[in-house]
Amino acid sequence: MFARLTSLGNRLAARFAWVPPTLARVLVGLDFFHNGRAKWRDLSAFEGRFREWGIPAPAVTVVVVAAMELVGGLCLIPGVLSRFMAAGLCVTMSVAFLTVEIESFDWAVPLSSPALAYLCILVWIAVYGPGPLSLDRTVLSRLGIFGQASPIVPASSSQRG
Repeated sequence: MFARLTSLGNRLAARFAWVPPTLARVLVGLDFFHNGRAKWRDLSAFEGRFREWGIPAPAVTVVVVAAMELVGGLCLIPGVLSRFMAAGLCVTMSVAFLTVEIESFDWAVPLSSPALAYLCILVWIAVYGPGPLSLDRTVLSRLGIFGQASPIVPASSSQRG
């Protein structure tokens, strides 16, 4: 009975393995796109915030961050250049965490920090890729460039030590 349930669970997990990376990538992409667009629409206000937070060269930095969030978010939604964009957004979230959120960070509730929560998802995308339902995967597969399946697929019993 347990073996049957385990087998069913493994089949269902394999069948729907595309759902978690797709949801994570699309939702984070949408959020970054909207945040980047808000910054882009009011660069002077965000430049003032960057200055208050002590971020170096706020006039330049706000443009770079707004563009990275806008373009990076737009690319993450369909899964284009996902690893590259996730890595770039990791930099912006690391700076946001270290300059804005660290002073009020509650180590007892780590994901109460939006920057840290985003950083965790972005690191995952940068390492494991955008998932099977993405333009990255589609294009690279057609070009014969895409290699082995993502390492998040469970190993079969014959592969276990």
